[in-house]
Amino acid sequence: MRNFLKVASFVVLNLGCVSFSVADEQAVRQVIADYAAAFNDHHIDRISELWSADGILVDRTTGERITGRDAIVQDLRQVFRTHPNTRIFGSIDRVRFIKPDIARVSGSVRVSAPGNTTEEVTDFSALVIQQQTHWVIDTIEESQPAVPASPGEALADLNELIGRWVDETDGGQIINEFRYTDGGNFVTRTFHFVREGDVVRRGTQVIGWDPRSGEIRGWTFNTDGSFGDSVWQKADGKWLIKSTQTLADGRAASGTFVLKAVSDDEMTMELVGHEIEGEPQPAGVSVTLRRSAPEEAESGEASAADDGSDQ
Repeated sequence: MRNFLKVASFVVLNLGCVSFSVADEQAVRQVIADYAAAFNDHHIDRISELWSADGILVDRTTGERITGRDAIVQDLRQVFRTHPNTRIFGSIDRVRFIKPDIARVSGSVRVSAPGNTTEEVTDFSALVIQQQTHWVIDTIEESQPAVPASPGEALADLNELIGRWVDETDGGQIINEFRYTDGGNFVTRTFHFVREGDVVRRGTQVIGWDPRSGEIRGWTFNTDGSFGDSVWQKADGKWLIKSTQTLADGRAASGTFVLKAVSDDEMTMELVGHEIEGEPQPAGVSVTLRRSAPEEAESGEASAADDGSDQ
């Protein structure tokens, strides 16, 4: 499986980048998108075109090294024979242009295969270079992600969310509050929507580190009987919260919440790719949440406490 990861670790890295220029960023995005499509289609010839002749794969953990496009392609043939149905999901932490024709990409990738109860995760660093009029992959180095010393340490990036956040809408207030549980190994998020002094919806989310899958996960429960789970990933300064949910009427829903800190006291939240029973739903409206001092949210807190429907 390790050989598969060395090649797969560069797939589906189409999230936001730190760009040298708009045109450069788009070009790097496109070569990655092309590689992902070729990989998932097992299109060996197209994959070969997307590697430089002297391309290199390095496993930092084992020290194993594959040099040359031909050797990489041969390795891939074996991967496709032994793991024909494996899928890849990746995210970018950073894209940096070293020179106008050289970009370094770093991030992580999850590998999921039918029948496996857990997913393999690897970190990577890669070079993408421009040759004449097109970009190709020149180097990929992969390593196992560092294992956090404790579940609490794995949640350190969530520190920026801790506190109370309020969105003032035309219809009322949306109030979110993030706090660590005793021991600091989980974060709870409580949220409620207040309209004309009454709480019309409320929910609770527990966020924690899953050591088996090597990722941050969340479990959500709403007072209408719906519930769901999610995977939290941070890429390019944004939290991408990939969620699945069972609605109160039994239908299945999914979507990705994009949570971005604008400043220490302001963040935006938007739902994208929302589907119910596989049917696309209208795009969600971006919501702006502002950090609220405790005294500013007392009225909403009191309304929530007085609402007996959720007890």
